[in-house]
This record gives sequence, structure tokens and C-alpha cells, in this order.
Amino acid sequence: MREFQERYPNIQYLRTPERETLYAAWNRGINLARGRYLTNANTDDRHAPNALEKLAVWLDTHPDYGVVYASTTITDESNSTLAAAPIKGRFKARPFDRKRLFRECLPGPQPMWRRDLHQQFGLFDPSFLIAGDYEFWLRLSGRVSFGHVPECLGLFLDSPVSLMHGETDRLAREMELARERHWPAEWGTRQPFRRGWLDRMTRRSTYTEIAKRFFGS
Repeated sequence: MREFQERYPNIQYLRTPERETLYAAWNRGINLARGRYLTNANTDDRHAPNALEKLAVWLDTHPDYGVVYASTTITDESNSTLAAAPIKGRFKARPFDRKRLFRECLPGPQPMWRRDLHQQFGLFDPSFLIAGDYEFWLRLSGRVSFGHVPECLGLFLDSPVSLMHGETDRLAREMELARERHWPAEWGTRQPFRRGWLDRMTRRSTYTEIAKRFFGS
């Protein structure tokens, strides 16, 4: 990190005495941030070399939007790159739809958003262990516009030791809590969301990859 700071003096490095939860760490980063836009870079994921530039330019040219996201490929090979990793699926950057957001986390694992959104809507809820970002997107979805870039700009590691895999029951509970908390009253009575067996076994658009394996391209 010191080597990078010598080249890029704007980098801030903070080491906490003890390991923090995911969203406590994100909130700490938000409070330290000085830039106009924010994003997350998980240690087991990768970005395209121009990913942050493209997302930032998109927000620059769409001032009425608060969040932008792109497609992300999925791999099970750790420490690889977007260009070299074997791909097993994809999080497609589908056009934003608020009702669909109540079924799945449309921004995916690598969105970019305006820092001033936190002045209006608060920080990530640190009581969430896994789905705090999903809760935040639902929290602002009725008042903020979300944009999408239909281009692959990132690589997501589908790891058996990740929080998502290790805490699947908690993830489901947290997502359901977030839906219940932010469901618009004008939509009427909300029925608890239950994902079908195919959705439970796969991720968004891995259906295409599964079809290729069984039926060919």
C-alpha cells in the first residue's frame, strides 16, 4: 500500500485495531472519502482497467441519476483477471425497475454512487451483516434514479468461503427484512418473497451457462 501511496498521494490507508464488519468498514470509508463518487472494491473481486472511469463518466453525463451499475461476470477461479478467468455466469445489468429491485439486488456487486446520497439517506445500516447494500438501495429507490451500463466491467468470485455462501440463511433473512422495511404502502399488502428452486441453485443469468453445458451453444 505504501508503494501505491508514493505514486498516488490521494490514497488514504487506515488499519483498524480489530477486524470490523463489512458495513462498519464501508461507513468508515464513506466518512473518510473526499471524492464526488463512491464504489466498493472487494478483495476477492476484480474490475476492468477502465471500469471506474466509465462509471464515473456515466454519472458525469447523467446528473439526475444517483447510482449506476454495469454487468459483472462470475468465476470460481480466485486471483484471476477479467480477461483470463473462466466464466461460469453473469450478473446482467438489466434496466432498473423498482418492483424488480424488491426481488433481486439489481446494482449487483460493483456499483458506483454519489457520495452526497449519504447526506440525504444516511449510511449503510451496520446491523446488517451481508445485505446492507441491498437495504440501502431499497431505502433510496423511491427518490433516486438508477442507471445501467450494459457492458461487462467486473469479475465476481463465486467462492464457497464467502459471506454469501457461509451465511445463506442470514442473507435471505436480511433481504426479506429490507423488503419489509421499505415496501411502499401504496403497493398494497406485500407477500413474502420466496425464490424458486432454479433461482436458489443459480445466479441471475447463469441459466445461459447451464443451458450451454447441457444443450450446447
